[in-house]
Amino acid sequence: MVPVRVGYVRTSKKDQNRELQRSDLLAAGCEKIFEEQISSRKADRPKLRAALEYVREGDALVVWLVVPLLGMTEALLSRSSDRLSCALPL
Repeated sequence: MVPVRVGYVRTSKKDQNRELQRSDLLAAGCEKIFEEQISSRKADRPKLRAALEYVREGDALVVWLVVPLLGMTEALLSRSSDRLSCALPL
């Protein structure tokens, strides 16, 4: 299988515009983008869970900003350690 880039967009308020995130993820080569508007206080993020279930070995989960994933590290690692690797710009 050919690896794909899968995007994840999250905003916490209805008045926040997801278009900038979406356009940057498309420009980064994301073939599929999961989006949700949900409070950062919510531990359950259905679209993030769906994105993690969608990715396969070798795929890349791409986020516009790492902040939406803060507080989710343990859940991300426990669900995906066999399928995901992380690369952060320095």
